[in-house]
Amino acid sequence: LGLIIGGGSVLILVIVYFVQRRRKHQQLRTQMALSGLRAQLNPHFLFNTLTSIQDLVNQENKSAANRYFNEMAQLLRYVVDSSAEEYTSLAAELAALEKYCSLEALRTPFNYHFDIRPEIDLQNTEIPTMLLQPFVENAILHGLRPSSIPKDLHISMWPEGEYRIGISIIDNGIGIEA
Repeated sequence: LGLIIGGGSVLILVIVYFVQRRRKHQQLRTQMALSGLRAQLNPHFLFNTLTSIQDLVNQENKSAANRYFNEMAQLLRYVVDSSAEEYTSLAAELAALEKYCSLEALRTPFNYHFDIRPEIDLQNTEIPTMLLQPFVENAILHGLRPSSIPKDLHISMWPEGEYRIGISIIDNGIGIEA
C-alpha cells in the first residue's frame, strides 16, 4: 500500500509539473502576443502626428501645436512606461486611448465618444495593456479615414457579469465590404 501511495504521489507530482509547464508556456505566448500589440503604435502614426503638429506651427497656431505635442508626449510616455506591464487599469488605458483618438482626429477629423457605464470601476478594473488601441486604429484607418461623410467613432463598455466587461467599437465609416 505504501508503494502504491508513493507511486500515486509521484504521478500527481508529474501531472502537476506538466500542468504548471503548460500554464507557463501559455503565459509566455500571451506576453509575446501582447508585446506585438503594443508595437502597433507604429512609426507612421508618430511621423504623421509630428507632421500635423508641424502644420499647426506653420499656421502659427501655437496653442493647438503645444496641446497636441503634449498629448503625443503623454501617449508615448504611457506606451513606454506600460510596456513592461502585462495589465493596466482601465482608467489609464482609456486616458491613453483618448489621447490617441485626439491625435488621429488632428490628421483625419472625426468625432469620438466614450460611453462607459458607471458600474465599471475604472481604477480597479485591469485589462491587458494596449489591448484596445489596435482595434480603434483599424476603425479609424480602414473605416473612417476613407469615408467622405462626417465621421463618428463610439466606444462603449458595460459590465457583463462579475468579472467581465463588454466592449464595442463602432464607426460609421465605409464598412467592411468597401
